Amino acid sequence: MAICKLFYDLKIATALINIIYKEVAATVREAFIPENVNKGFLFKLWNNTPPPFHRNVIEHRHLPFEIVLFKSGNGLYNTKSGTHDIKTNDIFVFASNEQHCITDVYEGEDFTFTNIHFEPRYVWGSSNNGLSNEAMNMCFSHSKSFCNRLPRNNPYTERIRRLILEIEEEIERKEPEYALMVHNKVYEIMVILVRHLDYGTGKTVTAEEYRHIKAIRSSIDYINRHLTDELTLNELAKKADFSPNYFSYIFKKTAGVSLWDYITSKRVELAMVMLSESTDRNMLDIAIDCGFNNTANFNKMFRKVTGLTPSQFRRHGEYVG
Repeated sequence: MAICKLFYDLKIATALINIIYKEVAATVREAFIPENVNKGFLFKLWNNTPPPFHRNVIEHRHLPFEIVLFKSGNGLYNTKSGTHDIKTNDIFVFASNEQHCITDVYEGEDFTFTNIHFEPRYVWGSSNNGLSNEAMNMCFSHSKSFCNRLPRNNPYTERIRRLILEIEEEIERKEPEYALMVHNKVYEIMVILVRHLDYGTGKTVTAEEYRHIKAIRSSIDYINRHLTDELTLNELAKKADFSPNYFSYIFKKTAGVSLWDYITSKRVELAMVMLSESTDRNMLDIAIDCGFNNTANFNKMFRKVTGLTPSQFRRHGEYVG
């Protein structure tokens, strides 16, 4: 009875929220936290309305944790848990580096979705934060029974949908401490996934692992501040007070990807922003400004991360995951 009442209350609240947030999707095209994206973003939200298409599955994965709300339209999503049809109000969740690909956008109603990306360190928190241990692991893995598409007609899926719309509204209005409110709502989504939607693995981190988290988080902050500089393993290991080999091992264990894959992905993210903001700069200048030493390496790494070449990305805009 309690679940039924919650679902009924959520249906009423959703009708009101749809009225309140009706114009939000049209205005929030792309937003970052922090806003100075050239120093590396922790959180990104954007809306996308791609035209109808069909394509084969491409290798698409990325560092950020991803939450996608489909606001209208129909299509197909290929994920680790299988191929899923997409309908209005569907929500998909992907751990860091988990492969996924939209293969079909059908004709008819506009295919519109809100996409949220955030780096795992966005939710790592402090040693006194009760969510930090669970969040540390859930960003990289989930229970084997979890399906990437959240269950339809479920009150907790609907609650997450409301939170996504509230996050979008916070970003649109940018009232005092809006970034803190966004952060709190992301935490609430994570808790709902663990408590009610069978996401969590139940694994926590030890005191030693938490010490590693702190060291790697400091290293990641340094990398993002010096992303376009020449970075070396020896330099980063020395700053973290580890040997180079042990630093490489701890970085991959903690961040879920190798050190160089992380650096490459962050440089590609910066290149995506530059390509979106400027249509007349040549590729070599952008490559150099993002830390790549030549266009051949830039093209290779960009395609590895996004599934597109820089030129294709410039022509077609934000890639569809």
